[in-house]
Formats: sequence, structure tokens, C-alpha cells
Amino acid sequence: MTGNTVTNVCNPKADHGVTNKLYVDQITSDAVSKNGGTMMGNLNMNGYRIKGLPTPDVPESNSDAASWLQIVNLIRKSTVENRTTVSKAGDVMTGDLTVSIDNDERRLLGCQDLTPGKSFSFLLGDAMNRLWYVLREPITMETTHGFLIKVKGEDICKIGTGLNPQTIRFFTDIRMNLNRISNLREAVDSDEVATKSYCDNRARKIYNGYIP
Repeated sequence: MTGNTVTNVCNPKADHGVTNKLYVDQITSDAVSKNGGTMMGNLNMNGYRIKGLPTPDVPESNSDAASWLQIVNLIRKSTVENRTTVSKAGDVMTGDLTVSIDNDERRLLGCQDLTPGKSFSFLLGDAMNRLWYVLREPITMETTHGFLIKVKGEDICKIGTGLNPQTIRFFTDIRMNLNRISNLREAVDSDEVATKSYCDNRARKIYNGYIP
């Protein structure tokens, strides 16, 4: 063409036909440039993804599309700030926790997957007052000032006092139900329980005198 132009070209009808500038400008004006542009209507992704979104802590404006990472960070930040949920990974409650049985027959609370070498503890104020268990060992109740058993507001038994020597104190009668008490030491004080051996070895009074 040596610098000349072709004019008066009509709009193409076939895919391989020559087109004019007006036709091309009209087509490209409806497309969004790779360098950026403005959508004038809805964009149907037809099941495809939008990738490459920025990933700062929050979008720059309320109308910006948010990436998955931004949404996750916003949820985590909101949870920490509002303190309305408890993390499964561990957390601190700042209020009471009440468990309702609702319509169930039972409610399970605790640990049921303990393995050898691990322990489960239920703290009662601090680490020195706790109920704890090590697999295949007795369940241990540890306190700093003893363990008091009450029934209907009345003291029944106190195990330990926080003082040495440690003692067990009963505040009511003990019913043995025909069972024995064994391994008693020999009585010393007048209010101590005496053993059978102590009684058998005591002198006995008879009409003809005393015999061992």
C-alpha cells in the first residue's frame, strides 16, 4: 500500500473478511483491558475462579473483592477482638460455663484418648489443687489444705489438714457393715481403739485371784 489507505470498507460478514476501524473500535470498547478497566455490568464466571487477588490484612475498600486469606484473617481478628468463641486449640474462659443435658440421656465431659506417658488434670484454683490421672495409675486428688466431704451442709470427713502429721478426721459414726479394721498399733492413750492382742494379754480378774 506504500503508506496509502483502504477506505469505504463495510463491516465484515465472514470471519476472514476485511474489517474497518469503526468495527474494531466498537468491539474492543466492550472488552476489559488487561491493564485494567471498569465493568459496566455483572460478570458471570460460569464456575471459574478469580485468582491473583492481593493478600494484605484487609481489602483497601468495602467494595473490593476479598481473597480467601483476607477473609480468614478477618474472621480470626474478629474472633480475638470480640472474644465470643473459644478456640479448640486452647483458650481462657472469662465467664461461667454451664453444660445442659437438653434432650440427651447423658453428657460426656473430659478426656478419653489418654496414652501411656501422658496425664489428664482438672485444676481447682491452681496447680497444687487438682484432680489428675496418669494411665494405669490410681486417680489422684491433690490439695494444699485437705479434702472435706460434706452431706447436706454437714461435715462428714476431712482427709488431710495441710499440717503435719496428716490425719483423717471423721465427724460422724463409722459403720463397718460386719467388716474388720486391721493393722492397728497397740493402744497407748485411753481413747484409742484396742487390738485383740492387747485385750488377750491384759490381766483378767477372777474370783480366785489374777492370772496373766
